[in-house]
Amino acid sequence: MPLHAIWRTYPPMTKDEEDTMHFLAIAGTHWMPGVRWVRSLGLPDKGGHKRSLCFYEGPTPDSVVMHARSCGLPVDSTEAVRENLGAGMSGFGSSGEGPLFLVTRRDLSAIESTTSRTRHLRVFICVESGRSLHVLSGVDAETVALDCDLQAGDLLEAVSEALPRDAASLFDALGLPHYWEEPSPAPV
Repeated sequence: MPLHAIWRTYPPMTKDEEDTMHFLAIAGTHWMPGVRWVRSLGLPDKGGHKRSLCFYEGPTPDSVVMHARSCGLPVDSTEAVRENLGAGMSGFGSSGEGPLFLVTRRDLSAIESTTSRTRHLRVFICVESGRSLHVLSGVDAETVALDCDLQAGDLLEAVSEALPRDAASLFDALGLPHYWEEPSPAPV
């Protein structure tokens, strides 16, 4: 199934409004067959607004945007992505130990100089823009920046990660299957 990235900026909301939004997003799995939430990365707040980068499987970009709109979720932009897993990288449903970081490269150049202090977890290739998104775990932002040999135009952000299994109780309450427990396809 094709993979899509959705960048979001959320309006200010209460904790109850946030919980309702999460409930609707997961319930949308039932309303929009073929669209599945894979993971979300919480990005640093900007101008007092929460932001995220969410990954969804779906047949088309329009189906993923339609899912978001029907659930009341914001969509700043969306792009088809391809997940590349290299040697030592972990696949769907797993994350690193320690703080997580997202390095957005303006091109497809690899991050090769990771050390024992920085673990490269996954890479997403943005099909249309030619950017690459690297999820890493490391000691701190300064160490990750040094280990990754950041280039001009690269962006390093501390992120948090949410996976479908983190919301298993909501899936259970809605009677939805735990699709993340299905065997993952072989890495590309």
